[in-house]
Amino acid sequence: MVYGCRFLIYDCDNFTKSFYYHTFGVTEFQTVDVKQKLKDLPKMVIDLPQPSVFSFKFPI
Repeated sequence: MVYGCRFLIYDCDNFTKSFYYHTFGVTEFQTVDVKQKLKDLPKMVIDLPQPSVFSFKFPI
């Protein structure tokens, strides 16, 4: 946990492997395939109101 949140280390370099070995005694590191396609996220649509009679346009 980092700052109270769970996280996943899916791959790491030799320095990180060495750190985990010396700090936590971890000797087995399996790479996790995370290249699955994420589902498309919905797009945000903002409906702007039409200008009213009280709207004012500044001259350019």
